Amino acid sequence: MKEIIKEMLDSVGLLGFAQRTKALIWNPSLNDPTFQENKVKAVGDTIRSLALFVILAKFATTYAPFLYELRTIRVVDEIALGIYLLVQTFMISAVLAAVVSLLLFPKGLKLHSLIFYHNFRVKALINIPFFVLFSIMLGKMFDGSDTLDFELDDGRFPVALISSLLIAGITIKYIFLPIKEYFQKFYSPKISFIMTCICLFAASIANTYAGLGLSEKLINKEEACKAIFDMNKQKGNVPNSTDRSCFVGKCIELLGQKEARSQ
Repeated sequence: MKEIIKEMLDSVGLLGFAQRTKALIWNPSLNDPTFQENKVKAVGDTIRSLALFVILAKFATTYAPFLYELRTIRVVDEIALGIYLLVQTFMISAVLAAVVSLLLFPKGLKLHSLIFYHNFRVKALINIPFFVLFSIMLGKMFDGSDTLDFELDDGRFPVALISSLLIAGITIKYIFLPIKEYFQKFYSPKISFIMTCICLFAASIANTYAGLGLSEKLINKEEACKAIFDMNKQKGNVPNSTDRSCFVGKCIELLGQKEARSQ
C-alpha cells in the first residue's frame, strides 16, 4: 500500500515537490548545486502548490462548513485566485531577477535567473501559512465585525499571529538572507544588505500592481452577496421583511455594474 501511494504521488510530481521543499527548508542558499541543477522545476512546484491551495479551499468549503472562516472563502473564486497568485509570483520573480541583474551590472552583463527561480520555490513554501491567514481574514470581513483587528480572547488571533510570523520568517530566511548572501559574492556585507533592501522594496512595489487586471475576477458575486446579506442581518441593518434572494439578486446586479464601469 505504501509503495502504491508513493507511485501515485510520484506520477503527479508531488514526491519530487516534497523532496525539493524539504531541501529548501534545510538549505535555502542559491549556491546549492542541487537547486541550480533543477531550478526550472521551481515553477512547476509553485503550480503544484497553488493547485493544492485550490483543492484545500474546495475541500474546506465542502467538508468543513462549521468553520466560518473557511466557509466564507467561497466568496473568492479559488481557481481565479490560483491564477492571480501565479501571475503575481511571475511578476515579482521577474522584478527581483531584473533588479539583481541591474545592481550587478558593474560586475558583468548577465541575467541572474537563479533569483527568478528561487522566488518561485519559496512561493511554493509560503502558500501554506498564506492560505490559513487569508481564510481567517476573509472570515473576519464577513462575520459582522467593524474592524479587522482581533480581540485578545478571539480564538482566531493566535492562529493569525502564527501565520503572519511564519510568512515574515520565511520571507527573511528564504528570500532576504539568500539574496544578501548572493550579493556578497560580489560586494561587502554592508553593501549587500543595502542592495537586498532595494530588491525587496522593488518587489513590494511590483506586488502592489501585480495582477490588477485579474482582481475583479476573484470575487464570486453570488457568494459575496449572500455573505453581505448575512453580515448585515446579523448586525441588524436589514429589516426582517427583506427577502434574501431579492437582496442577493440586486447585489449581484450592482456588483456587475461596478465591474463594468471599472473596465
